[in-house]
Amino acid sequence: MVRGLLLLALVFPCGAADEVPDLSRVQEVNLERAATMPNFVADETTLRYLKAKGDADWRLFDRIEAEIAVRGRDGFTRQNVRLNGQAWGDRPFPKFSWGVAFGDELPALFDPKCPTVIEFENQAEWEGKPARSYRYSSPPNGCFGSWAAGNVFSRKRYNPARQGRFVVDGQANLVRFETKAVGFPKAFGYDTWTETTAYDYVQIGDESHLLPVTFDLEVGSSTGELMKAHSEYRNHRHFEANSKIKF
Repeated sequence: MVRGLLLLALVFPCGAADEVPDLSRVQEVNLERAATMPNFVADETTLRYLKAKGDADWRLFDRIEAEIAVRGRDGFTRQNVRLNGQAWGDRPFPKFSWGVAFGDELPALFDPKCPTVIEFENQAEWEGKPARSYRYSSPPNGCFGSWAAGNVFSRKRYNPARQGRFVVDGQANLVRFETKAVGFPKAFGYDTWTETTAYDYVQIGDESHLLPVTFDLEVGSSTGELMKAHSEYRNHRHFEANSKIKF
């Protein structure tokens, strides 16, 4: 999924920031972002597609709408969830459920205590302005967290290796994040898992914040079935009394 021209042959752990162009600045800026993630509410709309084993084309599987409430680094909740236009409550979604990891990739990528290895890729462009792209890898049981498969009676958890790419803008802010899970155990339930998160500046009240605006996910199950999801986040706003968000 993630391809690019490799311009630097030497690879350094995240802690060796001085060896990779501008990495010290990238670490500083994005760890500060992770520590000061704002509280906000946004509207989430997700279209999910399914491709059964042997199928040539994707088919639309369902449409999910929800109100996402994010409290900084303390996680998120989904409220007012609707599946294909019908109230869904807090039940797991059909096929698979997923979280909203706003900013979770920032400490996993840039905290020097994490085993993430980063290399400079090339000069890039973001919204018509100069940017830089980097590639990274993280071993199993790194800082990116575990995934679960199965049901309530037989639950498996695994923290796979990750590899991917990210882009930072001219101010060193991460604006695009791509990740691919590598090496799931046999019979875990998933064989492949890729994610892409795109950020943009959104207005919340009188302030501008760099927050996720789209999220793409593709999952391959051990049965050969593929599912992908495209989420969009709009109408970012402050918490309001009529939002009915509960924590």
